[in-house]
Amino acid sequence: MFQRVLQAVREKGIPVEVYMKLILKCPRVPLDALQLVFDHCQSENKKESFDGLGALRDIISQKQALKKRCSKAILVFSVHNKKHIRDASIQLLIGTLYEENPDLQEDVKIFALAMLNTLLEPSKPDEELAHDVGIAALDDATSGTE
Repeated sequence: MFQRVLQAVREKGIPVEVYMKLILKCPRVPLDALQLVFDHCQSENKKESFDGLGALRDIISQKQALKKRCSKAILVFSVHNKKHIRDASIQLLIGTLYEENPDLQEDVKIFALAMLNTLLEPSKPDEELAHDVGIAALDDATSGTE
């Protein structure tokens, strides 16, 4: 059932607000649904990006099981090569998530330090660095906590 809804969302361009209501009501969110939110976050369209990031914020506050995964995604988006995505992600992190989620504060610090360390040997695009270095550092620091 959910797969058919996702297919309709993709094909018909249903606004993120509509399927976000469905995602937030689901007891278990399929990874395909979460990927659709991530895709919105990375859209060329600024409104879609902002809506997607807002959806991640809502998932973080309402879906404890997805909190770490969505937080990591926002951290990766904070070094995105598209300025509007990077700026909105950073604003979301410092404006809302950092203060409201003390457990996220340590992840932000680990990610930031890992990204700073890459300045010594820059060799990959920002997004690839964020995933390989920053997320690996987070995974090492939080192994066994998810």
